[in-house]
Amino acid sequence: MYSQASQDDFVDMVLEGQTKGYYVDVGGACDDHTQGSNSLMFEQRGWNGLVVDNEPHRMVGRKCSFANAFIGDGSNNTKKLGDILKENNVPELVDYLSIDIEGQDFNALKSFIESGYSFKVATIDHNLYSRNPGVDQLKADIFNILAANGYVRVVDNAGDKATLKNLHAGCAFEDWYINPKYVNYQKTISKIRSNKEALV
Repeated sequence: MYSQASQDDFVDMVLEGQTKGYYVDVGGACDDHTQGSNSLMFEQRGWNGLVVDNEPHRMVGRKCSFANAFIGDGSNNTKKLGDILKENNVPELVDYLSIDIEGQDFNALKSFIESGYSFKVATIDHNLYSRNPGVDQLKADIFNILAANGYVRVVDNAGDKATLKNLHAGCAFEDWYINPKYVNYQKTISKIRSNKEALV
């Protein structure tokens, strides 16, 4: 609905229109919320949530909690994501986790997991299309830590112009995951395939 690449529509589909929940949107501040926010739709529906970003002026009009911080490994004036979540009393189970912070995505995810948090659905940025040094390793590191903790990748290389009918439209920039403890894998794959088949 508002996301750049249908992330919010995808999460809504997977969670079957869940009316209450909690999101963590890391790197979620944006100048025009109606054309780029992964969490605004859920905020409007009544979910609670936390946006973590270092640009508070881009949060005008948002009602959710906000943490003004640079995310990293805790050095050089950065903060670990897990510490921020604890400071803001974020529940240990997050319904939707979005991470898009251009280079520190793995550090954010690692801190999230090591701090005892888990999620139902996540969209994690890797910007593979950029071919910048390290992007292949970043994508692999994200996959490996999530797979080791029981998560399943359901969309590999979502495109930056993705729609539910064509999740790979545009340039590959994110991978999308579910937690099979809370989200049925077969049902999710069936929904993804049904939307693709609607194109035929």
